[in-house]
Amino acid sequence: MSENAAQDGEPAARRASCLLAEDDEVSQEIVAHFVASLGFVDLEIASDGREALGLCMARKFDLLIFDRKMPFIHGDKLIRHLRASSNVNSATPTMLFSASSGAEIVELGASCPADMILSKPINRNEFLAAIRDLLQPSR
Repeated sequence: MSENAAQDGEPAARRASCLLAEDDEVSQEIVAHFVASLGFVDLEIASDGREALGLCMARKFDLLIFDRKMPFIHGDKLIRHLRASSNVNSATPTMLFSASSGAEIVELGASCPADMILSKPINRNEFLAAIRDLLQPSR
């Protein structure tokens, strides 16, 4: 597709909107760098669960990525709240990061309605594959 596709009458490729709720600035930078490499995702960052909830109530996102342990509202509780509500993001695909491992991740997977749970530290290839999967139009 040419750079002037929108001017040539072809529709411009739709960019996906993603919200990252992560209180650690280093993790924010890592995720932002990974997401930027995709080239089709616009990332907005919230520094805690309360800010993320406000953003989720205000506008629709294509993907929500939450850290499990954040100030004010933990990511797993935020996902449960969104799923139980009738807001614009109640069915939005969600990814949860957790520093837990092994049995704790299995237990978290059974109790949290996230579409994907990834352990920290984040594996770049696994993370990017998960984003592509969660943003598939068939979801």
